[in-house]
Amino acid sequence: MSSREEIPYSMEWMNGCLVPRMGNEVRALSSNEWSTRTDAYSKIAIRVASDVQSIEEGDIFIRNREERYPAARSLYVSFMSFHGIGRSAIARSMKMDHATVVHYIKKVRNMVSVSYPFRRDYNQAFSLYLTECRKNDEEIQRMMKDHEIQDKLMKELFVDYGKGAKEVELRQMLSELHEALEDTDSLKPIICRRIEREDYLLKAGLK
Repeated sequence: MSSREEIPYSMEWMNGCLVPRMGNEVRALSSNEWSTRTDAYSKIAIRVASDVQSIEEGDIFIRNREERYPAARSLYVSFMSFHGIGRSAIARSMKMDHATVVHYIKKVRNMVSVSYPFRRDYNQAFSLYLTECRKNDEEIQRMMKDHEIQDKLMKELFVDYGKGAKEVELRQMLSELHEALEDTDSLKPIICRRIEREDYLLKAGLK
């Protein structure tokens, strides 16, 4: 990516590298937005960061102080920051705390400012990550769309069942809908049940 191109508000150029900004986050995403972006980009970020540092994908977040593990987590934080995902959301995705994410951001910024080999490797990793994102753009957009549908269905469920509904019941229904999204045909029985319910309420004079 050229330094002349428009960059996300969450990032800035430093010594020819695109790094996460420090300071307060001025444009926080909603809960659904961070969840959507995290799910959409996390797998690619984990895969690329792990490959670059030659570790297993499942080991990237384990408590290991060997240099390549913190280095992989630093890359992950930078990759996720690129999409406007906030530090608290990134911390949740890593099952770590906010302070740990800030530490990795500081580490990246410090290394970029003093080490040419780090800048070279960092830019190569970032270029690889963005290439993988472009290759998987169709899948990412599908995931984003699925989350939009889920959010809409969740809101409809709350309207349908009122404020007195138990959240656990609504979450279970949403889970069923999420599974159904993987196969459009499996949505049919859920839709049919809803139509039957609407018909029952009308006949009973409850709607």
